[in-house]
Amino acid sequence: MGKLLSAADSRCWIQMPVIEGILPALVTPFRGEELDTEALRSLVEHLIGRGVSGVVVAGTTGEFPYLSMEERKAALEAVVDQVNGRVPVVAGAGASSTSEAVEHARVAEDIGADALLVVSPYYFKPSEKGIYQHYLELMSRVELPVLAYNIPQCTGYYIPRSVLEDLAAEGLSGVKDSSGNLPYLAEVASYLKGKATVLCGHDEVVLSALVLGASGAILASANVIPEVWLRVYKAFKEGRLEEARTMQARAQKLARLIARHGPLAVKAALRDLGLPAGRCRSPLEPGGSLPREVREEIRLELAKLGAVPMELPAEAEVYIEVEAGPKDSEVGYRWARELARPKAFREALLAVAEPNLAARPPTLIVPEVDVRSLRQASMVYGPVQAAVARAVIDSIGSVIPPEACETHVIIARVKLSPSLVDRGAVYWSAYRGMLKALKEVKWG
Repeated sequence: MGKLLSAADSRCWIQMPVIEGILPALVTPFRGEELDTEALRSLVEHLIGRGVSGVVVAGTTGEFPYLSMEERKAALEAVVDQVNGRVPVVAGAGASSTSEAVEHARVAEDIGADALLVVSPYYFKPSEKGIYQHYLELMSRVELPVLAYNIPQCTGYYIPRSVLEDLAAEGLSGVKDSSGNLPYLAEVASYLKGKATVLCGHDEVVLSALVLGASGAILASANVIPEVWLRVYKAFKEGRLEEARTMQARAQKLARLIARHGPLAVKAALRDLGLPAGRCRSPLEPGGSLPREVREEIRLELAKLGAVPMELPAEAEVYIEVEAGPKDSEVGYRWARELARPKAFREALLAVAEPNLAARPPTLIVPEVDVRSLRQASMVYGPVQAAVARAVIDSIGSVIPPEACETHVIIARVKLSPSLVDRGAVYWSAYRGMLKALKEVKWG
């Protein structure tokens, strides 16, 4: 389980765990406002049963800035006790000040953590020398291996590669990079090769990071789909790159949702899996800040991965008729006319799954009922728009020929009951209806 690494101050040689493979960045479960250690233990046991390589406590996904010192301590004690030496436990020891980070690190060492994950100082942006001294001071005060944590989305800056290289010479064990910036990760991995490990922390680029030299990944989505990431990792290690690429592609949408919405999305997914972890703490979730459409997309992606049943709410009544054809055909002419000449109360709109992700082939949604109220508009220009776009995107290759993305257009004529109020039911019905309608189109 371990390998010989030098201690930070070269005082001795001690047996250190190898941090590699797939490690979930654990959520912190709450019951109301109280830490729920029983739910945390259940989650840990579930994940170890799925074969994860280790677990990380009190990281970003664990909402560490919202935890008191006593809560961090209680969470880590519960995890260390539940793991009982079966896999490495990495403890988050991040803080904006060096003295507080050292305090968290020493407490984690006393409890029995196997390694420390230390985010670079945030709020105030230190100089390169300040960052270096921060980590050097912490490494000199503990004997555990230290992983530097680069997450510029939250700290406002990248840890310079030169600083990481200098710290590796002083005993830094590794780096977790959550930036999603592959050129940065490639540079760091190249300079730290043979000196310190690099772990991917951005769910959307796991396979790319492994190819560039990462030795594993610490992932929020590994709370939810650990089996997928373990398969990606195993296939990569065994040289089966096409299988790894296919698995990454299957998980990409869910990975994107989780990367974008963080612990809000992870906890929503865990509820769908029957592993409740409570809500996120305020102000991250002041009464529910994860849109209903996002929650439905999360469940849909889980269903596509086989993690939950594919279910359609009985209330939904959305009817869709589809016509498709080349851009220079009569269908193409009607598509352009509908878009250029909007009708009162029935304005056509382009199908967009999410910002900057339009459906291809270009798809126009044409309401077949009058949209006269804000509620009706929110249904058509919300869940219906997202569901139609998602159905088109998901049909590429299996139903829609890939070359049609450039040569064809689609018109989706949508009729829904004005009485519908359940946005989730509308999304699922529109998605299913669009999938069915696309299969009836002759693409040849």
